Amino acid sequence: RGKGALVTDVKPSTPAAAAGFARGDVITRFDGTAIEHWDDLPWLASTASAARTLKVLVNREGKAHELSVTLAPFPESAPLAKRDAGSLGMEVAPLGEARAKEIGIEQGQGVLVKDVRSGGLAAEAGIKSGDVVVQVNYETVVGGTEGFKRLVGNVSVGQPLALTVRRGDRFMFKVFPR
Repeated sequence: RGKGALVTDVKPSTPAAAAGFARGDVITRFDGTAIEHWDDLPWLASTASAARTLKVLVNREGKAHELSVTLAPFPESAPLAKRDAGSLGMEVAPLGEARAKEIGIEQGQGVLVKDVRSGGLAAEAGIKSGDVVVQVNYETVVGGTEGFKRLVGNVSVGQPLALTVRRGDRFMFKVFPR
């Protein structure tokens, strides 16, 4: 497996765009810290101070490039409506004891994705039937479907929603649009 975090998209008018990031870049160092696995990056970026300029090393088409990115605070907004788990376009169910044991998750944690609505947010994010959602915004899903709904409901519409998903023997990080 390669090391680093793949840049899959760069939104216009963002610090990443201003720094010169491009789709397909692989971030290998962030502020001097090696990115061993893609999931190292969200934590490093979220704990770095806003308005600080950092050096980021990327591999672009086989060549190393150093970029300088000035972080910006996450935009503040007026209080927004809370998300509804049903608006994600997927149906979840409690993770059965046998399935939890099979994939090494404690019973009572995570939910099974039963169905994904074509064209919904979950489908756009790449969620598939059979996936297991284990975290919502870095909080472990406890208490089955009710726990999942509670965690999703804690996130305002307009704020990022990130799911940690188990598919087979791999974990993935799926981010839903605002």
